Amino acid sequence: MTCSLFRMPGIGIDLDESQRNLLHAARLALSGQLLSAILHEMQQPLMAMRLRARNGRDLLAAGKHSPEAIHEIFRDIEGCAAFATDIASRLRLLSDKRPLALEPLDLNEAIREVGVIAGIQAKTLGVTLELSLAPRLPRVLADRVSIQHAVLDLAVNGMEAMGEHGERRVIVETSLAGGYAELCVRDTGPGIARGIRGRLFEPFFTTKPEGTGLGLAIARAIVDAHGGRLDIVDRPVRGACFRIRLPLQTDDD
Repeated sequence: MTCSLFRMPGIGIDLDESQRNLLHAARLALSGQLLSAILHEMQQPLMAMRLRARNGRDLLAAGKHSPEAIHEIFRDIEGCAAFATDIASRLRLLSDKRPLALEPLDLNEAIREVGVIAGIQAKTLGVTLELSLAPRLPRVLADRVSIQHAVLDLAVNGMEAMGEHGERRVIVETSLAGGYAELCVRDTGPGIARGIRGRLFEPFFTTKPEGTGLGLAIARAIVDAHGGRLDIVDRPVRGACFRIRLPLQTDDD
């Protein structure tokens, strides 16, 4: 279902052209932020393809090849090409300017997909990314790319909040909480100072020297537009925890 107006119980948000442009700009900024890590990661399959192609050429030139060896080389090249294509496709989807599309969404599947991109950034920053997804989680009615944008923004925000020492983990987990699908992004960083908690979701508020102050504000706006809620959860141990609650799909949706 494609729409520019979310119609949900108790909420109706008209996304005008300026709002759509802002969301698109935020996606481009996030994609650009991840681009260096993604290009570095894609060098590996590209270099492997080049090496295997050279192996095939050398075998053919030496006349010592067998059909099995050549087929194995082609399979390796095909696998590397598929990996690189998959990464590029995921990045393109995140940065595309497109109408919002509400559809029954498998939240766990959407998180696994965006986890590929988040995992590349985690590897670059020396952070362990863990997914803990509840089995048989009911579907939500949501725009896949927008929800993935919000989750990716929260995950990258957690990675960048890490200190230089100690445990460096970001955990994305899902669960069922009443009539909601619950998604939590938590980290093992220093946590959030009480003095700034009330301002974290304000547009243009940032504690990062090069931050835009739009990431968390847009993530909350995305979740609000789905009739959900994004908030900060207190933790008994160090680190921050952001929780998204999305209403489950109903028979009327």
